[in-house]
Amino acid sequence: MIFIKHESRELFIELEDLKQARDELNIKWSELKSQENRLANSVRIEQLAKENLEMHKPNLDSMRIYKKK
Repeated sequence: MIFIKHESRELFIELEDLKQARDELNIKWSELKSQENRLANSVRIEQLAKENLEMHKPNLDSMRIYKKK
């Protein structure tokens, strides 16, 4: 009987540790998803392309638009 109570306590402690680890991973996952959304923002990407790569939007006269038949 004592062994079972001891094992039960150990398993409970392990379960609580795993729950805490799960919660920490969920928080980290949320932070990473938020960071991914921020980094993938089209306005940010366009700004970086202009600043770092000296890219710009072409004017309408230099564009060719093709329609799919």
